[in-house]
Amino acid sequence: MPNSLIVLLAFLGTGFLNFLWTQEYKIDSLIEQLEKVTENDKAKIYNDLSLIYKNNDEYQKCIDNGMEALRIAEKYDDSYQKYLSFLNIASANSKIGNTEQAISYNLQALEIALELDNINYKARVYNQLGIDYMKLGDFEKSVKYYFLSLSIIEDTLPGETFEKNQKYKALVLNNIGTVYSKMENSTKALGYYEKALQIRKLQNDTDGIASCLQNIGVVYSNTGKPEKALELYNEALNILRPENNKRSNAQLILNIGIIYNDLKKQDKALKMIFEAVNKFEEIGDMTSLAVALTNLANIYLEMDKPNIALPFINKSLKISKDIKLKNSEIESYKLLSKFYVSIGDYKNGWINQSKYIELKDSINITDINKKIADTESIREIEKKEQEIEIQKIELQRKDAVLKQKTYQRNAVVTGFIMAVILIIFIFLAYRQKIISNIKLRKQQKEIEDQNTKLTELDATKNKFFSIIAHDIKSPFNSILGFSNLLFDDFDNYSEEEKKGFVKNIRNSSEETFKLLENLLDWSRSQSKSIEFKPEKLFLQKIINETIHLLQGQLENKKINFRSEISETLEVFADKNMLKTILRNLLSNAIKYSFSEGEVSLHAIIKDDFVEIKILDTGVGLRKVDINKLFRIDEKIKTKGTANETGTGLGLILCKEFVEKNNGTIWVKSPDDGNEKGSSFYFTMPVIR
Repeated sequence: MPNSLIVLLAFLGTGFLNFLWTQEYKIDSLIEQLEKVTENDKAKIYNDLSLIYKNNDEYQKCIDNGMEALRIAEKYDDSYQKYLSFLNIASANSKIGNTEQAISYNLQALEIALELDNINYKARVYNQLGIDYMKLGDFEKSVKYYFLSLSIIEDTLPGETFEKNQKYKALVLNNIGTVYSKMENSTKALGYYEKALQIRKLQNDTDGIASCLQNIGVVYSNTGKPEKALELYNEALNILRPENNKRSNAQLILNIGIIYNDLKKQDKALKMIFEAVNKFEEIGDMTSLAVALTNLANIYLEMDKPNIALPFINKSLKISKDIKLKNSEIESYKLLSKFYVSIGDYKNGWINQSKYIELKDSINITDINKKIADTESIREIEKKEQEIEIQKIELQRKDAVLKQKTYQRNAVVTGFIMAVILIIFIFLAYRQKIISNIKLRKQQKEIEDQNTKLTELDATKNKFFSIIAHDIKSPFNSILGFSNLLFDDFDNYSEEEKKGFVKNIRNSSEETFKLLENLLDWSRSQSKSIEFKPEKLFLQKIINETIHLLQGQLENKKINFRSEISETLEVFADKNMLKTILRNLLSNAIKYSFSEGEVSLHAIIKDDFVEIKILDTGVGLRKVDINKLFRIDEKIKTKGTANETGTGLGLILCKEFVEKNNGTIWVKSPDDGNEKGSSFYFTMPVIR
């Protein structure tokens, strides 16, 4: 049965080199650069082109450009570019099945990595060698190289490259799991897949998580646990981003279909595999498409619907011949034989069975011949490995000698340094005594200053609580005003008017309670216990709510209020703090305005802030008084135009709350350029 479950092997390119360029544009740009740079700079450009062609699955072009880069790098003895050339050429050969050549080039890259003593270079080559030996079926060597790569990563200390190395560690752990899966050691395979999964979860790598889940699912499927495999495939499918991983998404859907068929749920199996077929056709993955088509055909044959199966078999056979997929071609002939037998055409059944056997035998013979021909190549590779091991031992020996010489030199230098340190220590001990005396006097002065500051803060606190009732008066004026109207002329008002007065009294009472809460919040803010809750607010809506509270004051002095602020203008601020700021500034503007005057409100956007201006036509401020505003240790006794009194606490609250919202507050008055009245300004963060 052609249930070809797909395992996702994590190749080096997916862990280290993930290029997001627009490929065609990048290729043209690099080719243009070749005409402009000197020859020794061309190696890098050819290597960049080689890598892009590899990512585009154009492997011969990858090899050609890699070889040209290698030629130039060897001419100018550029070790790093030689290293990259070997890697690119090796990777392309691995992709097209020239595994022995891939190993040979990777070993040459390893030689350079050892010479340069670069742990990242070594880790990358070890991982690629693990992949290539796994393809050869030499699982012992494959695991050996994977573990060499893993040991380098695990020795890396946390730092700038720690996160990248963790991602690469997950990649290597995944590959080790795949080796053990191929060795049918499901326990170890699951163990390493789970380790890779945990790292990818910590890094929130959704694509990596999906890959691990699919591979774990394959293990469960191969060990006779299809229900568990199905659960994992569905979990992977839910988190995989299909727009970035169309091939992986389609492969997962195909695997789910195969599992449904194993569970004898053929309707669901057909639905999923048809969906996979459409996706493979969309992305042009002909290899996977051929596998999916043979699975469809096999299901229909099992359902005794041979005529439906036939078109899928023929299409799979055509694709297999066109792109030379021998295994899929063998499977297609096998299914054709099964088809003809099912309809009683035994002659054609026998013909296709013969083709199936002939092609299968030819592949077996080819594999045998190839193994015989590759024996010498493998011996050469083993010889190269031995040379590298000798080189590695020699490097270790030289390193030990160098360390010994370094130790002897350091001992002499250390003795000299100790003598110098002793002399310096004697000098510093005397000097330290002088410095300590200076520090002691400085600390005494700091303690005195802190005591003075604490005394001032305590006095400020006491003064604050003595005048904390300042802002409670404004709402109470409204409450008392409407209460007096009801009390004095209760019978003269209509029921509607009475309800309006009662409503205003209720609203003012509620606002008074809120104000008390805000004042307590301000007190808590001094001890850093207030909760700051900024949110998106429509500025004009907050102004309307505030003006409603001050309506009695406006009517009493017949002051016209005008707002020129857009209904759609938003700020990002704490709602309660913003209302307190507006209430205090507008209340002051009314208090110091003459009867039948005007209070207006304006706003403009400057960079990332809204600058709000409250302008009145009142008595204005002297410059000497402006400098005393916003300070709790100063008190300005200036009565309003109707002999209203105040303590200045409202402006202190304004400054505190404006600054908590990352804004600033200031004032201009006649002495600062205005013709009359005062203009108070403050800023709030803007919502664009």
